[in-house]
Order: sequence, then structure tokens, then C-alpha cells
Amino acid sequence: MRIALGSFTQNAHCERIANGVIEELHQLRNKYPMADIDVFEYRNLHRFYSDLKEVKFDGAILYCNQFPLYYGLPKLQLRPFTEFNIPWINTSNRYSNMNTATTVPRIVQDDEAIGLMAARFLLNKGVETFAYAGFTEDFEFSRQRRMAFTAHLEQQSKQVYTVPAELIPMESNQPADMKGLQLWLRSLPTGTAVFAANDEVGDLILLAAREAGIAVPRVLSVLGVDNSNRGNWGRLALSSIETNAGSIGRVAMKSIFSWLANGHHPPAADSDRSLAGH
Repeated sequence: MRIALGSFTQNAHCERIANGVIEELHQLRNKYPMADIDVFEYRNLHRFYSDLKEVKFDGAILYCNQFPLYYGLPKLQLRPFTEFNIPWINTSNRYSNMNTATTVPRIVQDDEAIGLMAARFLLNKGVETFAYAGFTEDFEFSRQRRMAFTAHLEQQSKQVYTVPAELIPMESNQPADMKGLQLWLRSLPTGTAVFAANDEVGDLILLAAREAGIAVPRVLSVLGVDNSNRGNWGRLALSSIETNAGSIGRVAMKSIFSWLANGHHPPAADSDRSLAGH
């Protein structure tokens, strides 16, 4: 059995998913000695798409969000990959509409649980004022983290400020509105803890705070997600929730092989959001 793995391995979350897939492959080789996997980074998406046409793969695991728009393919979204008539699984819940009109299964982490974890962690630290910094509402993971974070804190009669989404760039190669972000940070009460949708947003908040002369963590503290070890602005380390993304890869690999060996089709996206740990 030959499986194609499409991933953006420069991303810490995707790298952990890929590692989980490979770890599970080693276990599966005890039962399927001929099992193999080819790993393709998104920067080589043209090659990945062409190889799926030319090379015989039995299944595929993708971290598939909006990447065709950013890596040179036409606006095809998920549909071009369904034409190969092989089992494949998506491990991204970045956009809520990505699996619309498809039956592609997704195996993803529980983003509501991550938001709840962040709220409880900060409450246990004695924080009284909270804020959320994330993306626009069509970013499913960000919206779910925000809603769970805010709901739990409001149940505790805590106020939660939300950064205007237009101040946060959708992609890392897009410029941020640093002046607007700095003004927003200055408007927050002293002692506010900002829960960032991921470490990239957390890094941005730390940078804006440093440039605005806001003392971290005395005046402002920041909590990210992914524990990518990238947040280090002016010797200020970013506190972060490390998700168990490796288990997503392991479950995805198990599901693909169960699908191939026994015909067990995993649930379609958005009807059963599988919890793969966090």
C-alpha cells in the first residue's frame, strides 16, 4: 500500500501531524510490510497534483485548506483531489466551508476544548481581564477557540476584549496594521491576558507590544497555541498550548488503512469532528 502525505512541514502543527503519520506507518508495517508513504510539501503542490495523476497511490492524507489559491493552482479547492477515486482524509479545519459539497472525511483537533483550556489556565493564574486575538470568522479553528474561550469566561462574569480581525493578517506574508494593533493594545487595562489563536498571532502581539513600549508580562501577557518555539521577541518567550497534533496523524493513518483493508469509511467532515487529542 502506498500513501501520499501532503503537508506544510515548515508549520509546527503540520510537522507534528506528519510525524504522527510516519510513526503510525512504522507500526502498521508489522501487519503490512509493503506499506510506504511519500511526503510532499505544499511548495511542491504542482508535483503532488501531477504525481497523483501519474503514480499509483492507494490513499492520501492532506492538510488541505485554501492552499490552491496560494501555490499557483487555479481556484479548485478540494475538488481536483476527489477525481482520483482513492480514499483520502483532510486534517485541516482552517475554513468551515472547505468540505462543502464533498464527502471528504476530516480528522481534526477539538478547538473548542483548546479555547476552554486557555480560559481555565488563565483563570487559575489569577487573571482578571482577558482579550482574544484571532482571525476573521471564516477561520473555523479561530472562531471555535474564541467562542469557547469567551463563553467560559463570561460564565465567570469576566469581560473579554476582542481585537478587530482586520488588524491580524490572514497570511504570514501579508503586512499587519501595527499602528492599529498597538493602539488597541494600549487601550487594554493593565494586567490583561491575550489569548492568541495560534503562535503566529501571539508573536505578532508580542512584537506590537514591544514596539509600543508595553511591558510584558507585567502590563500585558500573551498565550498562544502550537508551542512552535518561534515566539521570542526581545528575549520574551511566548507561553503556548501544545496540541497533540501527532495523534491526528496517527488516527488519520489508521483510518486510511482501515478504509483500504476493511472498507470502513470515516465520517464525512462537519458531521463528525473527530477529537484527536490536544
